[in-house]
Amino acid sequence: MDFFEQFEKLRLNVPRLALMNFQGERSPYGNFTFRCSDCYYSIGSDFLKNSHYNYWGYHNKNCIDCSYCRDCDECHECLDCINCFGCGYLQDCEDCRDSQYCFDCQSLKDCFACIGLWRKQYHIYNKPYTKEKYLETVAKLKRKSPEELRELFREVKKVRPHVFMHQNHNELDCTGDYIYRSRNCQYCFDVDHCENSAYLNNAINCANSFDISFAGEPPVKNSYEIMSGMGLEDCLFCNSCWHGKHLAYSEYCFECEYCFGCIGLKKRKFYIFNMPYQPDEYFAKIAKIKDEMQQVGIYGKWFSSTYPIEDTKAAEEFALVEHPEHGEPQGLNKREAMPEEQLWGQTKRV
Repeated sequence: MDFFEQFEKLRLNVPRLALMNFQGERSPYGNFTFRCSDCYYSIGSDFLKNSHYNYWGYHNKNCIDCSYCRDCDECHECLDCINCFGCGYLQDCEDCRDSQYCFDCQSLKDCFACIGLWRKQYHIYNKPYTKEKYLETVAKLKRKSPEELRELFREVKKVRPHVFMHQNHNELDCTGDYIYRSRNCQYCFDVDHCENSAYLNNAINCANSFDISFAGEPPVKNSYEIMSGMGLEDCLFCNSCWHGKHLAYSEYCFECEYCFGCIGLKKRKFYIFNMPYQPDEYFAKIAKIKDEMQQVGIYGKWFSSTYPIEDTKAAEEFALVEHPEHGEPQGLNKREAMPEEQLWGQTKRV
């Protein structure tokens, strides 16, 4: 039995968290959230207050149906916006107030269906209006059905040439999109305060790390191939591990150090396959496991999903494209659904 087979057996026998909702208050059905209060059904978000249906939101208050927004208040249906107040249906906007259906705008106040404007007030379709005429015209436009207004927004977006990359306050050359306050980051997307890293996606405060997806505000340093990590240092091939050091091939481990092939541990040190070892035994065993994995060519590869792809978030994020050599997409499990009795039989503790 190789490492991955033994690891999969352990994964099927250790209970998992249904939701990762840490230090939240009155915030049901949040997942991968941190310090949210009075929120409902928000995903991958931190420090939200009284906000619902947010995705990858940070420090938002009183926001509904917003994605990739931060420091916003009383906004709804906004995407990739920063520090906006009282706005709806904005995309790629910053420092806007009381505006709707705008795209790629900054420092607007009381604007409707505008595109590419900076520091303007009382504009509709990029044309100036008096305050009285603006309020009258907007009231008429809002009588349209929601679908008509959404179509209006789509038409507005077609007029404006789209920038090749969204970035601000970066140092040195960065490549990717939606990169803010970072330096020397290559092929990174939706990142903030990162440095000397590459292939990051939805990451904040990463340094000297590669291939990281969904990293929260406590820094991730010197790590590789991490899915949903916070406060990690010197970690490899980990999924949903927070506040740990020197972890490898582990899942759902919290405040742990020196763990290899572990799942569901908290405040543990020197563990392999959820079994404790003395430090000298641990390092000797790890060296042997790595050597065996390298001999069969599996060390450095990500472990497969326990679940079929259609039951995971991957079905929303990625198209199923066959690998030119291997056929099936790597790292994705497309097994046929098991009979219920067989499925529950595998998850019983042995």
